[in-house]
Amino acid sequence: MEEQNNNYRNEFYKKFRTVCVPILEGFENERKIYFNISIGLCFIPVLVLLAMGYIEFSTTIASGTLDLQKIFVPAIISGAAAFGIYMIISKYFENKVKAKVMPVLCECFGNLQWKQGEYPSHRILKDAELINNYDKCRVDDVFTGSVKDVPLEIAELKYVRIVRHTDSDGRTRTSEDTVWKGVLVQFKMNKNFSGHTIVKPDALIKNLGFSRLKHTTLEDVVFEKKFDVFTDDEVEARYLLTTTFMERLTNIKTAFNAQNISCAFYQDKLILAIGTDRDLFSVASLFKPVNDEKQFFTMFEEINSLLYLIEHFKLDRKIGL
Repeated sequence: MEEQNNNYRNEFYKKFRTVCVPILEGFENERKIYFNISIGLCFIPVLVLLAMGYIEFSTTIASGTLDLQKIFVPAIISGAAAFGIYMIISKYFENKVKAKVMPVLCECFGNLQWKQGEYPSHRILKDAELINNYDKCRVDDVFTGSVKDVPLEIAELKYVRIVRHTDSDGRTRTSEDTVWKGVLVQFKMNKNFSGHTIVKPDALIKNLGFSRLKHTTLEDVVFEKKFDVFTDDEVEARYLLTTTFMERLTNIKTAFNAQNISCAFYQDKLILAIGTDRDLFSVASLFKPVNDEKQFFTMFEEINSLLYLIEHFKLDRKIGL
Protein backbone atom coordinates (compact mmCIF):
# COMPACT_ATOMS: atom_id res chain seq x y z
CA MET A 1 0.00 0.00 0.00
CA GLU A 2 2.93 2.33 0.72
CA GLU A 3 4.16 1.95 -2.85
CA GLN A 4 0.65 2.61 -4.17
CA ASN A 5 0.35 5.70 -1.98
CA ASN A 6 3.62 7.00 -3.40
CA ASN A 7 2.28 6.41 -6.90
CA TYR A 8 -0.85 8.40 -5.99
CA ARG A 9 1.39 11.17 -4.67
CA ASN A 10 3.58 11.35 -7.75
CA GLU A 11 0.57 11.30 -10.08
CA PHE A 12 -1.12 14.03 -8.03
CA TYR A 13 1.92 16.32 -8.15
CA LYS A 14 2.30 15.76 -11.89
CA LYS A 15 -1.35 16.45 -12.73
CA PHE A 16 -1.51 19.46 -10.45
CA ARG A 17 1.48 21.15 -12.07
CA THR A 18 0.70 20.27 -15.69
CA VAL A 19 -3.11 20.33 -15.82
CA CYS A 20 -4.48 22.21 -12.80
CA VAL A 21 -2.09 25.16 -12.61
CA PRO A 22 -3.18 26.55 -16.03
CA ILE A 23 -6.82 26.19 -14.92
CA LEU A 24 -6.14 27.88 -11.58
CA GLU A 25 -4.35 30.84 -13.15
CA GLY A 26 -7.67 31.83 -14.72
CA PHE A 27 -9.08 32.35 -11.19
CA GLU A 28 -6.33 34.60 -9.85
CA ASN A 29 -7.89 37.95 -10.82
CA GLU A 30 -11.21 36.86 -9.32
CA ARG A 31 -9.42 35.83 -6.12
CA LYS A 32 -7.81 39.28 -5.86
CA ILE A 33 -11.21 40.94 -6.19
CA TYR A 34 -12.67 38.80 -3.39
CA PHE A 35 -9.53 39.39 -1.33
CA ASN A 36 -9.97 43.16 -1.59
CA ILE A 37 -13.64 42.83 -0.65
CA SER A 38 -12.64 40.76 2.38
CA ILE A 39 -10.15 43.40 3.50
CA GLY A 40 -12.84 46.05 3.09
CA LEU A 41 -15.22 44.01 5.27
CA CYS A 42 -12.68 44.19 8.11
CA PHE A 43 -13.13 47.96 8.29
CA ILE A 44 -16.94 47.85 8.62
CA PRO A 45 -17.10 47.16 12.40
CA VAL A 46 -14.32 49.72 12.99
CA LEU A 47 -16.21 52.41 11.09
CA VAL A 48 -19.44 51.53 12.92
CA LEU A 49 -17.61 51.70 16.24
CA LEU A 50 -16.17 55.12 15.41
CA ALA A 51 -19.49 56.44 14.10
CA MET A 52 -21.53 55.23 17.07
CA GLY A 53 -18.86 56.46 19.46
CA TYR A 54 -18.95 59.90 17.92
CA ILE A 55 -22.76 60.02 18.06
CA GLU A 56 -22.90 58.76 21.66
CA PHE A 57 -20.19 61.09 22.92
CA SER A 58 -21.91 64.00 21.22
CA THR A 59 -25.14 63.01 22.98
CA THR A 60 -23.31 62.60 26.29
CA ILE A 61 -22.14 66.20 26.20
CA ALA A 62 -25.75 67.30 26.18
CA SER A 63 -27.27 64.66 28.50
CA GLY A 64 -24.32 63.81 30.73
CA THR A 65 -25.03 60.05 30.38
CA LEU A 66 -22.80 57.66 28.42
CA ASP A 67 -24.36 54.40 27.20
CA LEU A 68 -21.55 52.06 26.05
CA GLN A 69 -24.02 49.48 24.74
CA LYS A 70 -25.08 51.90 22.02
CA ILE A 71 -21.46 51.99 20.89
CA PHE A 72 -20.34 48.38 21.10
CA VAL A 73 -23.51 46.41 20.29
CA PRO A 74 -23.86 47.84 16.74
CA ALA A 75 -20.13 47.29 16.19
CA ILE A 76 -20.37 43.66 17.30
CA ILE A 77 -23.43 43.03 15.14
CA SER A 78 -21.80 44.61 12.09
CA GLY A 79 -18.63 42.62 12.74
CA ALA A 80 -20.58 39.37 12.86
CA ALA A 81 -22.40 40.31 9.64
CA ALA A 82 -19.11 41.17 7.92
CA PHE A 83 -17.59 37.85 8.98
CA GLY A 84 -20.67 36.02 7.70
CA ILE A 85 -20.37 37.74 4.32
CA TYR A 86 -16.67 36.85 4.18
CA MET A 87 -17.43 33.17 4.88
CA ILE A 88 -20.05 33.10 2.12
CA ILE A 89 -17.66 34.71 -0.38
CA SER A 90 -14.78 32.45 0.63
CA LYS A 91 -16.82 29.25 0.38
CA TYR A 92 -18.37 30.31 -2.93
CA PHE A 93 -14.94 30.89 -4.44
CA GLU A 94 -13.52 27.65 -3.04
CA ASN A 95 -16.42 25.62 -4.42
CA LYS A 96 -16.07 27.29 -7.82
CA VAL A 97 -12.39 26.36 -7.97
CA LYS A 98 -13.01 22.82 -6.74
CA ALA A 99 -15.65 22.23 -9.40
CA LYS A 100 -12.94 22.73 -12.05
CA VAL A 101 -9.94 20.96 -10.53
CA MET A 102 -11.27 18.22 -8.26
CA PRO A 103 -12.44 15.91 -11.10
CA VAL A 104 -8.90 16.10 -12.49
CA LEU A 105 -7.17 15.51 -9.15
CA CYS A 106 -9.47 12.62 -8.16
CA GLU A 107 -8.20 10.72 -11.19
CA CYS A 108 -4.89 10.44 -9.33
CA PHE A 109 -6.48 8.13 -6.76
CA GLY A 110 -7.87 5.69 -9.29
CA ASN A 111 -11.60 5.08 -9.04
CA LEU A 112 -12.50 8.05 -6.83
CA GLN A 113 -15.06 10.78 -7.51
CA TRP A 114 -15.77 14.08 -5.75
CA LYS A 115 -19.03 15.88 -5.21
CA GLN A 116 -20.38 18.41 -2.75
CA GLY A 117 -23.52 19.12 -0.78
CA GLU A 118 -25.19 15.76 -1.37
CA TYR A 119 -24.79 12.58 0.65
CA PRO A 120 -27.88 10.33 0.93
CA SER A 121 -25.97 7.87 3.13
CA HIS A 122 -25.72 10.36 6.00
CA ARG A 123 -28.23 8.30 8.03
CA ILE A 124 -25.65 5.56 8.49
CA LEU A 125 -24.27 7.07 11.71
CA LYS A 126 -27.74 7.09 13.25
CA ASP A 127 -28.60 3.61 11.95
CA ALA A 128 -25.32 2.25 13.30
CA GLU A 129 -26.06 4.05 16.62
CA LEU A 130 -22.89 6.13 16.55
CA ILE A 131 -25.02 9.25 17.12
CA ASN A 132 -28.31 9.30 18.97
CA ASN A 133 -30.37 11.99 17.28
CA TYR A 134 -30.17 14.87 14.82
CA ASP A 135 -32.51 16.99 12.72
CA LYS A 136 -30.31 18.11 9.84
CA CYS A 137 -27.09 17.05 8.19
CA ARG A 138 -24.91 19.63 6.46
CA VAL A 139 -22.67 18.14 3.78
CA ASP A 140 -19.39 19.55 2.53
CA ASP A 141 -16.93 17.41 0.54
CA VAL A 142 -17.80 13.84 -0.46
CA PHE A 143 -15.51 11.27 -2.10
CA THR A 144 -16.82 7.94 -3.35
CA GLY A 145 -15.27 5.07 -5.25
CA SER A 146 -12.99 2.11 -4.54
CA VAL A 147 -9.32 1.54 -3.78
CA LYS A 148 -7.72 -1.91 -4.07
CA ASP A 149 -11.23 -3.17 -4.90
CA VAL A 150 -12.49 -1.94 -1.52
CA PRO A 151 -15.59 0.31 -1.97
CA LEU A 152 -15.37 3.40 0.21
CA GLU A 153 -17.07 6.69 0.98
CA ILE A 154 -15.50 9.73 2.66
CA ALA A 155 -17.78 12.57 3.68
CA GLU A 156 -17.19 15.76 5.64
CA LEU A 157 -20.41 16.23 7.62
CA LYS A 158 -22.02 18.28 10.35
CA TYR A 159 -25.06 16.96 12.21
CA VAL A 160 -27.22 19.53 14.00
CA ARG A 161 -30.24 19.46 16.27
CA ILE A 162 -32.91 22.20 16.10
CA VAL A 163 -33.54 23.71 19.54
CA ARG A 164 -36.65 25.82 20.17
CA HIS A 165 -36.72 28.56 22.80
CA THR A 166 -39.67 30.59 24.09
CA ASP A 167 -38.89 34.10 25.27
CA SER A 168 -40.69 36.14 27.92
CA ASP A 169 -43.12 37.50 25.31
CA GLY A 170 -44.16 34.01 24.30
CA ARG A 171 -42.38 34.12 20.96
CA THR A 172 -40.67 30.92 19.78
CA ARG A 173 -37.15 31.11 18.43
CA THR A 174 -34.97 28.36 17.05
CA SER A 175 -31.25 27.74 17.11
CA GLU A 176 -28.93 24.94 16.03
CA ASP A 177 -26.80 22.81 18.31
CA THR A 178 -24.01 20.78 16.76
CA VAL A 179 -24.42 17.08 17.54
CA TRP A 180 -21.29 15.95 15.70
CA LYS A 181 -18.86 17.38 13.15
CA GLY A 182 -16.06 15.63 11.34
CA VAL A 183 -15.27 13.05 8.68
CA LEU A 184 -17.34 9.92 8.14
CA VAL A 185 -15.49 7.07 6.45
CA GLN A 186 -17.25 3.94 5.22
CA PHE A 187 -15.47 0.84 3.96
CA LYS A 188 -17.33 -2.17 2.62
CA MET A 189 -15.91 -5.08 4.54
CA ASN A 190 -14.22 -8.04 2.94
CA LYS A 191 -15.04 -9.95 6.12
CA ASN A 192 -17.77 -12.28 7.27
CA PHE A 193 -19.51 -11.15 10.46
CA SER A 194 -23.13 -10.98 11.52
CA GLY A 195 -23.18 -8.96 14.74
CA HIS A 196 -23.43 -5.24 15.40
CA THR A 197 -20.47 -3.87 17.36
CA ILE A 198 -19.60 -0.27 18.09
CA VAL A 199 -16.71 1.47 19.81
CA LYS A 200 -17.26 4.90 21.35
CA PRO A 201 -15.28 7.25 23.61
CA ASP A 202 -15.44 6.27 27.26
CA ALA A 203 -18.48 7.61 29.15
CA LEU A 204 -19.69 7.31 32.74
CA ILE A 205 -23.17 6.12 31.72
CA LYS A 206 -23.11 2.91 29.69
CA ASN A 207 -25.75 1.76 27.17
CA LEU A 208 -27.39 5.20 27.06
CA GLY A 209 -29.62 5.36 23.96
CA PHE A 210 -28.81 1.91 22.58
CA SER A 211 -31.65 -0.35 21.49
CA ARG A 212 -30.25 -3.83 22.07
CA LEU A 213 -26.48 -3.50 22.34
CA LYS A 214 -24.83 -4.37 25.63
CA HIS A 215 -21.68 -2.95 27.13
CA THR A 216 -18.78 -5.38 26.91
CA THR A 217 -15.58 -5.20 28.93
CA LEU A 218 -12.37 -6.12 27.14
CA GLU A 219 -9.11 -7.31 28.64
CA ASP A 220 -7.05 -4.32 27.45
CA VAL A 221 -7.05 -1.97 30.45
CA VAL A 222 -5.54 0.98 28.56
CA PHE A 223 -8.14 0.73 25.80
CA GLU A 224 -10.96 0.40 28.36
CA LYS A 225 -9.95 3.74 29.88
CA LYS A 226 -10.39 5.46 26.49
CA PHE A 227 -13.26 3.61 24.81
CA ASP A 228 -16.50 1.74 25.49
CA VAL A 229 -17.53 -1.29 23.46
CA PHE A 230 -21.17 -2.25 22.81
CA THR A 231 -22.30 -5.32 20.90
CA ASP A 232 -25.03 -7.90 20.39
CA ASP A 233 -22.45 -10.63 19.76
CA GLU A 234 -19.76 -10.64 22.43
CA VAL A 235 -17.84 -13.57 20.92
CA GLU A 236 -17.58 -11.85 17.53
CA ALA A 237 -16.70 -8.49 19.13
CA ARG A 238 -13.76 -10.05 20.93
CA TYR A 239 -12.63 -11.60 17.63
CA LEU A 240 -12.81 -8.27 15.79
CA LEU A 241 -11.42 -6.03 18.51
CA THR A 242 -7.95 -7.45 18.82
CA THR A 243 -5.14 -5.65 20.62
CA THR A 244 -3.70 -4.66 17.24
CA PHE A 245 -7.02 -3.18 16.12
CA MET A 246 -7.35 -1.17 19.34
CA GLU A 247 -3.82 0.19 18.91
CA ARG A 248 -4.64 1.23 15.34
CA LEU A 249 -7.80 3.00 16.42
CA THR A 250 -5.88 4.93 19.07
CA ASN A 251 -3.15 5.84 16.55
CA ILE A 252 -5.70 7.15 14.04
CA LYS A 253 -7.20 9.45 16.65
CA THR A 254 -3.72 10.83 17.30
CA ALA A 255 -2.79 11.08 13.60
CA PHE A 256 -5.88 13.15 12.75
CA ASN A 257 -5.64 15.22 15.92
CA ALA A 258 -9.28 14.24 16.39
CA GLN A 259 -11.35 15.36 19.34
CA ASN A 260 -13.00 11.95 19.36
CA ILE A 261 -13.25 8.84 17.25
CA SER A 262 -15.90 6.12 17.08
CA CYS A 263 -16.32 3.10 14.86
CA ALA A 264 -18.92 0.47 14.08
CA PHE A 265 -19.03 -2.94 12.45
CA TYR A 266 -22.51 -2.71 11.00
CA GLN A 267 -24.06 -4.89 8.29
CA ASP A 268 -21.19 -5.32 5.81
CA LYS A 269 -19.34 -2.10 6.63
CA LEU A 270 -16.61 -0.71 8.82
CA ILE A 271 -17.67 2.83 9.71
CA LEU A 272 -15.32 5.40 11.21
CA ALA A 273 -16.53 8.69 12.66
CA ILE A 274 -13.54 11.00 13.13
CA GLY A 275 -14.73 14.01 15.08
CA THR A 276 -12.87 17.26 14.42
CA ASP A 277 -13.61 20.98 14.02
CA ARG A 278 -10.91 21.32 11.37
CA ASP A 279 -11.99 22.25 7.86
CA LEU A 280 -10.50 19.34 5.96
CA PHE A 281 -9.94 19.20 2.19
CA SER A 282 -9.84 23.01 2.13
CA VAL A 283 -8.20 24.84 -0.82
CA ALA A 284 -8.39 28.16 -2.68
CA SER A 285 -7.85 30.51 0.25
CA LEU A 286 -8.55 34.14 -0.64
CA PHE A 287 -5.35 35.12 1.17
CA LYS A 288 -2.98 33.01 -0.94
CA PRO A 289 -2.32 32.78 -4.69
CA VAL A 290 -4.90 30.43 -6.13
CA ASN A 291 -2.21 28.12 -7.54
CA ASP A 292 -0.42 27.85 -4.18
CA GLU A 293 0.80 24.25 -4.10
CA LYS A 294 0.82 23.79 -0.35
CA GLN A 295 -2.98 24.04 -0.06
CA PHE A 296 -3.56 21.30 -2.61
CA PHE A 297 -0.77 19.06 -1.38
CA THR A 298 -2.17 19.33 2.16
CA MET A 299 -5.55 18.27 0.81
CA PHE A 300 -3.91 15.33 -0.95
CA GLU A 301 -2.24 14.14 2.24
CA GLU A 302 -5.58 14.34 4.07
CA ILE A 303 -7.26 12.13 1.48
CA ASN A 304 -4.26 9.83 1.22
CA SER A 305 -4.21 9.35 5.00
CA LEU A 306 -7.79 8.10 4.84
CA LEU A 307 -7.03 5.77 1.94
CA TYR A 308 -4.16 4.35 3.94
CA LEU A 309 -6.75 2.98 6.37
CA ILE A 310 -7.38 0.19 3.86
CA GLU A 311 -3.94 -1.15 4.66
CA HIS A 312 -4.17 0.05 8.24
CA PHE A 313 -7.18 -2.22 8.84
CA LYS A 314 -6.20 -4.81 6.17
CA LEU A 315 -9.63 -4.46 4.60
CA ASP A 316 -8.56 -6.03 1.33
CA ARG A 317 -7.62 -9.30 3.02
CA LYS A 318 -9.91 -12.07 4.16
CA ILE A 319 -8.36 -12.32 7.59
CA GLY A 320 -9.22 -11.04 11.03
CA LEU A 321 -8.41 -7.49 11.99
